[in-house]
Amino acid sequence: MSEARQALRKILRAVDQHLTSANGNKQWRDHVIKEFRSTANIENAATQKQKVQEAKDYAYLVNSVQEHRALLLSYNIGIDREQERRKLMSDTAARVGLRMPKYAEENDSS
Repeated sequence: MSEARQALRKILRAVDQHLTSANGNKQWRDHVIKEFRSTANIENAATQKQKVQEAKDYAYLVNSVQEHRALLLSYNIGIDREQERRKLMSDTAARVGLRMPKYAEENDSS
């Protein structure tokens, strides 16, 4: 049972860090808790072990996908160079208390 609790904590930590905090929606967290509660009454030890392993694997997957995205962003793969430059300039301006003006392309799309 402690292994299941550990897996639940691990998956909730991953979901909270990468999914819930990203969009403010607790739907994924609620779904994980509901799934753990629905499988809490499983008597078969092999099935319990399989469910715990699936939870650990999913937590690993969520963390790995986020790490992969961060690496892609750090290597500027899949991002428009101009967009990356604008983001860097906006971040730099924000550090000193300024805001960048809106670009003409941004005004057209919004």
